[in-house]
Amino acid sequence: MYIERSELEEKLESFIGESCELCLLLQRIGKWKAAIQLLTLGIDWAEDVLQKARLQIILGEIYSRQAHYDEAQKLLEAAHKCTKEKPTKNIIQQSIEQNEARKSVLAKALFALGELHYFRYVFTQSNTYSVAWDTVSEARDLFEELGDFHSMTGVLTRLGIMLDNQGNEAAARNYYEQAIALADKLNCEKGKIMALAHLGIIYQRNGDLEDALYYQEMSLDISQRVGQADRIMHALGHIGMIQYQLFGDLKLALFKCKEALKIAEKLEHPAAMCLMLKRLGRLSLESQNQTDAKQYFEQLQVVAEAHGFVGYMAVAADELSKMSYG
Repeated sequence: MYIERSELEEKLESFIGESCELCLLLQRIGKWKAAIQLLTLGIDWAEDVLQKARLQIILGEIYSRQAHYDEAQKLLEAAHKCTKEKPTKNIIQQSIEQNEARKSVLAKALFALGELHYFRYVFTQSNTYSVAWDTVSEARDLFEELGDFHSMTGVLTRLGIMLDNQGNEAAARNYYEQAIALADKLNCEKGKIMALAHLGIIYQRNGDLEDALYYQEMSLDISQRVGQADRIMHALGHIGMIQYQLFGDLKLALFKCKEALKIAEKLEHPAAMCLMLKRLGRLSLESQNQTDAKQYFEQLQVVAEAHGFVGYMAVAADELSKMSYG
C-alpha cells in the first residue's frame, strides 16, 4: 500500500519521539546494546534537530560509560551544535516554549560533556578536570534558570564527586546532602541514588563503617526498586567490601564483588570491570588464593590497557610484579 509522504513522516516522527523515552528506560535497566541499536536508528532518521540531539545525548552517555570517549565526544558535540540551530519544521519563529526546549537540550548536552571530560581525567589522566568542572557548572546554571530541579540532583552529585576527588570532602558532603534534600523535596527517589552512595564512600573512608553500610544499602534498595543496573552494580561492590571490613566475611565479599563484575561485563562498563577485578584480586590474596588473584590481576591488566586506564594499569603491574617476586 502506498503511504503518503506526510503520513510516513508523521509516523516516523512519532516513533522517534517514543523511542527517546524507551531508550532512557533501556539505558537505566542496563539493556545498553538494545538502546544503542535503537538510538543509532533514531539518530539516522530524525529530521528535527532537537529530537536528534536528545538521542545523541543518550547514546553519548552510554558510550562515555563504556569508555568509547572519542565516539561519545563526537555525539555530544554534535548535540551541542544542534542546540544552536533553529528548528526547521512548521515554525515561523521560535516561541518561548521552543526556546526553553532548546535550552533544556543544551543543558543536558553540557552536563554529559562535563561528565565525559571528568571520566577522561579520572581514568586516562587527561588534563581535563577544569574543563569538566566549568562545563558541568554551566549546565547547572542552565538547569537552575529553567527550573529543572530533577536534573539538578544529578548535577549537584557530580560536582560533589569532583570536589571529593580533589580532597575537598566537606564541600563534597555538602553537595551530596543538597542533592538528597532536593530529591526528597521532589519525591524523586532515583535522584538521590548516587549521592547516597558517595556519602557512604566518605563514611567508609573515615572508618564509620556502620554509617557507610547504611547509605550503601539505601542506595542499593532504591536502585533495585527503580531498576538502575549500573548503580546496583556499584552498591553491591561497596557493600561487599564494607561487610568484609565490619564482619570479616571474606566469602560474602567475594560473592558480591563477583555479582557486581557480572553486571559490569554485561554492560560492557570497563571502569567498573577494573574496579571489581582489582577488589577481587586483593580479596583473593586475603584468602591465600594466589591462582585466582593472578587471574584477576591479569584480566585487570588487559582491560585497563585496552582502554588506557593509567591508574588501573599501574595497579595490575604492581600486583603482578609483587606476586612474581613473592
